Order: sequence, then structure tokens, then C-alpha cells
Amino acid sequence: MNTQEQERVLWAIPAGMKGAINAVVIASSADPLHLNEAKEWAISNGFHSFKVQTLDGTIPDFSKGVGGNCHES
Repeated sequence: MNTQEQERVLWAIPAGMKGAINAVVIASSADPLHLNEAKEWAISNGFHSFKVQTLDGTIPDFSKGVGGNCHES
């Protein structure tokens, strides 16, 4: 997949909250300009601690669950 076409997800933490567990999705887009506009909106609404996640189109391997607690049924 071309880097230009990869979907990006903008995460941030709402005002008054701490910790990555409280992060929410602000926007997702392959267009960096859209994410910049979304970040500006989020800043003006008190969001902080931004992170951009790049989705490369691969299917997640859920059998490797967090803490090894996933089991096939």
C-alpha cells in the first residue's frame, strides 16, 4: 500500500482526563490536511496528548491477545 494512501487515525485525550486508556478517536483519514484541521478543532475543544496511528491494511492477529488471555473457540 502506498504511504500516501494509508489511513491515519488521530487519537487524543479529552480535557480534564489523563491516561491513554481515555484516548478517543478524533478523526481518521488518508488526507493529512484533514487530520491537521481535526487536530486544530480538538485543541480548541480542550483535547490533549495527540497520537497518530497508521493503518497499513494488515489484518490483526487476535490470537496474540493482551496478556495471552485469548483462546480459540
